Amino acid sequence: MNTLRTDNSLYYGQGIGRFNAKFSGSFARTNIHVDATTGNYTRLFIPLSSDNSDIQDVNFITFVDKKQAREPSRNQSKQFVLGDLKGLNFEMNLSITDDAEVQLIFDEQAGDIVKGRGEGNIRLTINREGEFKMYGQYTIRRGEYLFTLLNWVNKPFTVADGGTINWYGDPYAAQISLDATYTENTSLYNLIRDELVATNSLSLTLAST
Repeated sequence: MNTLRTDNSLYYGQGIGRFNAKFSGSFARTNIHVDATTGNYTRLFIPLSSDNSDIQDVNFITFVDKKQAREPSRNQSKQFVLGDLKGLNFEMNLSITDDAEVQLIFDEQAGDIVKGRGEGNIRLTINREGEFKMYGQYTIRRGEYLFTLLNWVNKPFTVADGGTINWYGDPYAAQISLDATYTENTSLYNLIRDELVATNSLSLTLAST
């Protein structure tokens, strides 16, 4: 897999690994079943929110007529885009290993993204009506999260081992359970400043009485 967000905003990236694919059915009503395992240099982007959750045409997969490919002519071989075909049934069982980097995108424009490595099994399906479903769990082993607030506050958090993201059908309704920590070197005075002010105020009050 080597796709961009413009190809398919539901999931995209560069996928390197092993896979087995099975094709069945007629050309107009094709069934595709894929079992895949990620490998090194895989980068997978999964948006967790969207203004429009409608499935897009799967236009980054094409069928080419082999007969025309063997007999090239002056005219370009006709390609049949899956978005133009009705009745595609697609299913992919994806095993993600910690060799792959996964980016969970909350808000791309604000840079609200969790980058992590972990493992999980995710099932992606597109039925003949064009409905996209996503099932499974992804467990983060290590990762980072840059918290942003109105492009003013930027705090890098470290995501703890064991955080999970679960999908139960709707790709934009994942259940997320993550723990993250932010570390900063600071003076001890900054931590007890309010207490010192309160103590000094109390001392002045007692002295005045």
